[in-house]
Amino acid sequence: MRKMNEVSCALKRTFAEFFDYEMIAAPFQGARSGKAAAFLAAIFLTAGLLCLPDSVYGDHPGAFLEFDGDTYVQTDVNAGDLGIAGDAARTAEVWVNTEAFVYHGGIFSMGGLHADGRDFSFLSIQDNHWRSQLWGGYDINFDYQAKGEWAHFAIVYTGSEVIIYADGEEIAREDRELNTAPYEPIRIGRWAGNGFEGYIADFRLWDRALSEEEINANMDRLLDGDEEGLVGYWPLNDGAGNVARDRVAGNDGAIEGVPLWYPSYLVGEKPSSIDSSPLETVTFGPIELAEPEGDVSFQWFFNGEPIEGAEESSLVLEEITFDDLGEYHVMIDDDREQTPVESRRMKLNMPDARIWETNLDKARNVKIGDTVELGPAELSDPTGDVEYQWYFNKEPIEGATDAVLTIEDISEEEFGMYQVKISDDLRRRRPAVSGRVLITLCPRTH
Repeated sequence: MRKMNEVSCALKRTFAEFFDYEMIAAPFQGARSGKAAAFLAAIFLTAGLLCLPDSVYGDHPGAFLEFDGDTYVQTDVNAGDLGIAGDAARTAEVWVNTEAFVYHGGIFSMGGLHADGRDFSFLSIQDNHWRSQLWGGYDINFDYQAKGEWAHFAIVYTGSEVIIYADGEEIAREDRELNTAPYEPIRIGRWAGNGFEGYIADFRLWDRALSEEEINANMDRLLDGDEEGLVGYWPLNDGAGNVARDRVAGNDGAIEGVPLWYPSYLVGEKPSSIDSSPLETVTFGPIELAEPEGDVSFQWFFNGEPIEGAEESSLVLEEITFDDLGEYHVMIDDDREQTPVESRRMKLNMPDARIWETNLDKARNVKIGDTVELGPAELSDPTGDVEYQWYFNKEPIEGATDAVLTIEDISEEEFGMYQVKISDDLRRRRPAVSGRVLITLCPRTH
């Protein structure tokens, strides 16, 4: 098991405020060199990771991407494009730190489904239980203790055997005759719609079967991208933005969901979810580039749409209402090719605000000619002027703007679905909506 040895208390105190120290050091420590790895990690951080953009974008160990179950990397290439489909020999390598074992949590995927030997993917199954997903009776399940810790996995196909290595040691070997499909795009952090929860770094694909010696020689270092047989290499150390770069042929992957980089090229990001109260003032930011070059510009977005005039490092929302609830992020640009970059999406919530109270029934049986009264429907804690609008079968009822709707001498044409929308100074654009009331004809009795 690859674990980080004890480092000095002074180093831990120095860097604990900024990063999860063991998480950063672990991906590039050697199996028998934990102290050296810790020392390298200290140098790495001290050298200016927190402030030097070149470090963030350059080749360096210890950087990775977080996957929250919804985030994944989607490429435009498949196994056939890289020459590793069918029965071709290949090797896939990846560093993984699994926070939660989601059943069928996809670490990487390619190939196809629904036929033995057509898939070539790697999954987390349950606590410390993993699968080389080849489909059906071809799957290879194995156990390896690595929850919450960094581990390196290599899956090698020789043309007749599948060999699995964990932290450089062989742990499984099975005879297999694969026929990997060429059509599914290569994804990182996803398999058949199932996401992964944890951290992934340094995903590599080779068009040859690496030996155990080769795996151990290269697993702890970054590659140049021109190594013999290397056909895909996504280090996941970009540090910012929505793209995972491929260092071999430019087959970059688009990050679907919120990209959570470690370390991040941006400073000042808030948590992804922020709770608030009615009429409170909320400030996002300042969010800035660690060390910008040249002219810097900002543009804030609300639910994916640019906010007019919101072009500063901070966004201030005064006296927020329900209309302000949603997702915010900022795009920052400067004079470098690596920018613009986007911050993570930050969702503004108002969890303690009750929307409405009403005595409306879900259904009402009446007779033709009855007088029907619906309501009153009221907000729990109204702010300012309160307005009502009643609806019949989703269409507004002209003049029905009171808390109570009275229908006198009801006719058959007035049977149907009723509901009310209520707005006040907090809910002008997003009024509270009541449940629907179905009014039907009372069954006849004999």
